[in-house]
Amino acid sequence: MSRASSAAERLRGSSFGITAGLIGWFVVVELTSGILQGYYVPLLSDIVVHLGVTDADVNWFEAAQLLLSALVLPILAKLGDMYGHKKVLLASAILTAGASWWLVFADSFTTFLIAWALQGFYVVWLPLEIALVFERGRRQARGVSQTRRAAGLLVVGLQAGAILGALAAGRLFAATSENLQLTLMVPAVAVTLVCVVIWLGVPESEPVPGRRLDIGGFVLLAFALLLVTGALSFLRVPDGPGAGVVVALLITGLAALAVFVW
Repeated sequence: MSRASSAAERLRGSSFGITAGLIGWFVVVELTSGILQGYYVPLLSDIVVHLGVTDADVNWFEAAQLLLSALVLPILAKLGDMYGHKKVLLASAILTAGASWWLVFADSFTTFLIAWALQGFYVVWLPLEIALVFERGRRQARGVSQTRRAAGLLVVGLQAGAILGALAAGRLFAATSENLQLTLMVPAVAVTLVCVVIWLGVPESEPVPGRRLDIGGFVLLAFALLLVTGALSFLRVPDGPGAGVVVALLITGLAALAVFVW
């Protein structure tokens, strides 16, 4: 009995070490996610000058990224269940890294807008990390408690990264003699390193059998979000459609969202 008890204790200790190490890797990922969310804010006025646009045009960056994030989050989360959360996490990190490098070299409003929107793939990192931690904890019969603790640590890492990014951006911009391209390389390098971290440090989950992608639901959600976002965007266009068209688009979009929820 003593040998069995000792073996069980060693197994629990080893399992805890594996899970703690996994959470450590994810804290690094969330630090980078926070950097992406905080780094660009102090540089927006310089980005406006670089692109030759107005301050109001910056709102299109956030609108495009939020729209893409709302569309890709549910579909990527389901793909993680179907094919493995690490695969989807790594793919989203690679896409985010590519978009981050595109931002470095984008020299027009359109290309910068597209790259900024594609950078929104990082929105799925946290849900996929929680799924990986939960599955690892479930195998050790402590999935809920382990997930709760991990979620708190990951959110702390996210907030710390956002603060770090906001504080570092202006200082790095000054240190590079206000070279915007060189300054924008910092988050691109960080996301590239995160791809390596996920590839080498994160184990794969077991796909859930019997899951399928709800294509109809995704199309309905995309249609609803496009209508609502389009209606709100038209409010900012001086020569856009009249108020009647905007209201009709908004009501139709909200109705589609209601159908989706139902």
